[in-house]
Amino acid sequence: MRGGPGAGEGSDALRMRANASRDVEAGLPLGDFADGANGIGGPASPSSPIEAAKRLADTRGGDAVGTHKQVAHLWGFPLRMQGKDLALFLASGALVSYLGFTSTQESVFASAGPGGFKHGGAVTLVTTLVYGILAFLERFRAGEHLTRRGKWRDYFVLAALTSSGMYATNAALRYLNYTTRIVAKSSKVIPTMIIGTVVQGRRYGLNEYLAASLLVAGIALFTMGDVDARPSFDPRGVGLIVAALFLDSFAANFEERRLFDVPEPASHAEVVFHANAVGAAFTVCAMGVTGELRQAMESLGFLRSASDDAFYVEQSFESEPSDSGAASVNAEVSGFADALPAVLASATFGYVSVSFILLLIRHFGASNAEIVKSTRKLVSIGASLVLYPKPMGWKYAGGTLSTVCGLAYLYVLKRRKLNAAAPGAGWEAAK
Repeated sequence: MRGGPGAGEGSDALRMRANASRDVEAGLPLGDFADGANGIGGPASPSSPIEAAKRLADTRGGDAVGTHKQVAHLWGFPLRMQGKDLALFLASGALVSYLGFTSTQESVFASAGPGGFKHGGAVTLVTTLVYGILAFLERFRAGEHLTRRGKWRDYFVLAALTSSGMYATNAALRYLNYTTRIVAKSSKVIPTMIIGTVVQGRRYGLNEYLAASLLVAGIALFTMGDVDARPSFDPRGVGLIVAALFLDSFAANFEERRLFDVPEPASHAEVVFHANAVGAAFTVCAMGVTGELRQAMESLGFLRSASDDAFYVEQSFESEPSDSGAASVNAEVSGFADALPAVLASATFGYVSVSFILLLIRHFGASNAEIVKSTRKLVSIGASLVLYPKPMGWKYAGGTLSTVCGLAYLYVLKRRKLNAAAPGAGWEAAK
């Protein structure tokens, strides 16, 4: 490597960064549960870069003082700080950038009218392109932009899973409140446990089921609140967000087996670049089928709107043109163009947030990183309720309380496992 994000870290440190962009885009703090996408208490499986980072940090004494004596590099640039200063910088960066991601993305969907935001596919496409560009820049700086370790077949399968999950998530926001989306995507443990029980025959303890039940209750209450508060609520939103959760879990499992748990694992930048390059093509095809591609191009001015043409034809037969009609046409067409800056900003924030979390794990260990990740989940829910107020009835209030209790309990369970792990036993013992 030549001065890139993985300079001085080796292939193990580089590969821990893969799958980051997809999970953060989904509003999910990565690695928040005991073993990624494979279930609490099951065999070790680094199904995200966060999980791989935890294994690497723990096998090197992740929570020991000596781990943060190394010089930290952010995108290949050395950070001239150590100890508490470095920890504060990384924790603050992870929290602020994640809040930037959720806040800017929510602003896009909150700005829509009563019918909901209708450009979820375009948001998916732009986010995918931003991740791909940033990953290419990382590859270029690391000197690996002309190499590829993963197979194209695997990248096509991974792209189909990740782009579909992202597309379903953004499409669900036409019918659901953004806070409900954050709560649902923070509950990845639920499909994880279902897949582990049904497909892999795993068993879970009563504590895990209790924590999952609290999260299920939180999602149910938030959904019931959406039924009362959102005119655009539709059960299809629930189906889409559930499908997105399962797609995320399957993608994480596939990615770990085919790209990371192999003799020559791919790096973060390689996986993100290739998966998003292929995913962008899939997203364009899906948008073409749904008609969103034409709507986005009309909004950006690349195509003339059919409704615009019809309006001007109608006006040519009227004695006095209607300004209100022109305004409604322009508002309908310009929706995505107006939201584009915020979409670009949210994608960039998401990518940056993962970089801070990975460095925090590498230099200060998984236990300390858990504090930051648990905090940013709770703060993001609170920020959503404050910045974009909802009618706080008993359903939203109960959902918030149940979700906070569930997330806090999951955090306590994770900390117990980490603290019970024997020194030097690695992340495996914490599972």
